[in-house]
This record gives sequence, C-alpha cells and structure tokens, in this order.
Amino acid sequence: MKNRPIFMLAASMLVALSALGQGSLSVTHEAPGCMSSLCGRSVVNATVTGDSAPTSVRVYFRAGDTGPEYYIEMAAGGGGNYSAVLPAPLRETSAVSVRVVAVAADGTMSATEPAMVPVTSDCKLANLGADEFDFATNTILGLTDAAQTGAPKGFSCAGIAKVVGIDQTMAPNNACEEVRLAKSDPCFGAGGAVMVANAGTGASSSAAAAGVSGGAGLRNAAIIGGAAVAGAVIIENNNDDDREPTSRSRP
Repeated sequence: MKNRPIFMLAASMLVALSALGQGSLSVTHEAPGCMSSLCGRSVVNATVTGDSAPTSVRVYFRAGDTGPEYYIEMAAGGGGNYSAVLPAPLRETSAVSVRVVAVAADGTMSATEPAMVPVTSDCKLANLGADEFDFATNTILGLTDAAQTGAPKGFSCAGIAKVVGIDQTMAPNNACEEVRLAKSDPCFGAGGAVMVANAGTGASSSAAAAGVSGGAGLRNAAIIGGAAVAGAVIIENNNDDDREPTSRSRP
C-alpha cells in the first residue's frame, strides 16, 4: 500500500526518517505531510532492511508530543515494505506524533525518530485503495499504558474493531462501542455508520465484497459537524460483521 497525499503547498512533502541506534535492522518511514480533521485517513509507510525479517513492525502514534502512545501492527507488503492506516484525528488535535519501531529476531529494537504531523481541515489526502480501506475500517489498536482505553485520546473511534491491552490480550473494543452509542464521535454517522472521507472506488468494491453495507451507493458528500466531506463513503455499523481485523496484532 502507498500513501500519496496531495499537498496544498510544495513544501509539504513526505519525510523519510532514519532508524536510531545500531540494531540488526534498519528502518525508515514516510510520515504524511498533514492529516485531515474531517474523518480522512492517513497511511504511514515504512521500509525495514536487515539480515532477516523483523518479528514485528509497529507504528506508534499519539495526539501531540506528550503522553502514552498507541500502536498498530503494520502490514507487510513485500520487499521489506510495511504500511498502516492511522485512525482519524479529531478537530481538537493540532498535531500527531508518528514513529515506527521494528523488532529483530534477537529482540533488538530499531526505531525512527518521531515526526510531528500537523492536523488541518484542508489537508488533501489521496483516496484509499481497497486493502487500505479494509485496514482503516477493521483496525486493531494496541495500548501501552494501563490508563488507556480502546478509545484513543485525540482520535476518532470509527473503524477500530479490537484492542490489545498491555497484557497483550486482544478483546472487542467496548470503549469505542460506548462512544458510538453516545453519538459523540463526528466520524460515526447516522445509525453508527463509519465515515471515511477519502475512500476510493476500490474501497467501495471492497466494502461490498466483505458484505458490509454502504459501498458505492453511499458515495455522496457526508455532512460532518456542518462541513461537507466530498466523496465520503459511509459504512453502516454491523455488529454481526465477522471479518477478521485487517490490521495485525501479536498478543
């Protein structure tokens, strides 16, 4: 999967960051130049090289530059390339810290330096492909602190299906279900629908193939907090959805 955001300014470019330390792996990542506050989903890409394949590649993120991080296991794309789709930041989030950590077979960790990505209402993101859309709407969120819940601070819950606690136990994301029922998350629409502002045509086909209601028939502008998000795909909440989460976890 590739992230191909279209930036408003020429200076807003993907930044590749080199790994810290002298571990047995070398890891770089491409942080998006911006993230959208209107339910757009950003892709993080990473490249890992070394004598052997890593046992884990995770993207760690948080709103701002302080507090505990959350993580998502990145999907392998072949040739040492990995990618993940981050949850949508909420409007009160002004920037997101993003870094990638790879773990070698001997337990050695290699990490990129954190990149601070600004969150704006006019960030232009490329449409997600089918695999990226599946990842975005069926994500496993990892926690790093006992005080965290499956509702990540500063981010929408929409699309986060399961959560892995600090004890490495995976469970349904009850915290986000409570958020959905409370109707307090702008990326949940009528009836608890998940809204993805930058879903592409391939994403609509993927949704239909997975048996998820919504798809191409709902590719209209979605009203989010009074702002129209053109081209949004609305996926109806389905508590009987038996898809396996697309983002991986290693409990």
